[in-house]
Amino acid sequence: MNPYVIIGYGMMVVSTITTILAYRGVEYKNGPVIESLGYLLIMFLSYIFFKEKITKKKVIGNALVLLGIFVFYM
Repeated sequence: MNPYVIIGYGMMVVSTITTILAYRGVEYKNGPVIESLGYLLIMFLSYIFFKEKITKKKVIGNALVLLGIFVFYM
């Protein structure tokens, strides 16, 4: 019974419930788009807060995610 594991599972449950509540007001077809934009947001936030480098692989990966979103909506 590691307290860090228990706290981690608790945070996961809270995150899942929050996501379910947030998706109530969103159309079903927009759910995957919002979820995919998280990768782009994480790249920029990690650059701002943690000073991580934005590499060529990250840019290409996020460009593919954006291309997938674009294709999804066409």
